[in-house]
Order: sequence, then structure tokens, then C-alpha cells
Amino acid sequence: MKNEGFTLNQSRIILFLESFPESSMADITTGLRITNARAISAMKPLLYNGFVERMRIIKGISRGRSYFIYRLRIPVTEIIFESRKFVQIVTLEYGKKQF
Repeated sequence: MKNEGFTLNQSRIILFLESFPESSMADITTGLRITNARAISAMKPLLYNGFVERMRIIKGISRGRSYFIYRLRIPVTEIIFESRKFVQIVTLEYGKKQF
């Protein structure tokens, strides 16, 4: 998946969510052994591009902290197909003048 334009942590999160759907951020960070900050920074583009969705879970009627779970919106094969639209391949030839 790294060849498709994803970072290492984004790839790991996608594959983790494929294996363990509806996981919390705590599940992701402990399962992948990454910090919370790295997980959040890797998750933001996945949420923005619509590959992952975040759902709020309300535990009871109390006014407690919100609890969110994450899951894939589309299968991994479609994520790879969609990500190819975002990747632009640039080839440069050295030693030749380009006009």
C-alpha cells in the first residue's frame, strides 16, 4: 500500500481496521504500538478522503466524554483503486534538456 501513496502508518491503520472493524483510537494505538499523535495525524487524511469513517458512540445518558469508533467505509481493494486517482507519477530524465 505504500506504493499507492499511503504512509506507513496509514497503511497499517487501514489493514488493522480491515482485521478489526469498529475499533477505537485506543485499540488502534495499542494494536499498532504507535503514539496517539502519530495515529491521529495518519488518520486525518484517511477521514478526509472518505476511506475511514468515525462514529460517535454514546454510553448511557450521562454527560461523559464522547467515545468514537473507526471503521472502513469501503473495502481495501476499492481504497487502493481510489488512491490511484490521487497519485501522480512524475518521471524525470537527467542529462537531457527539456524545452
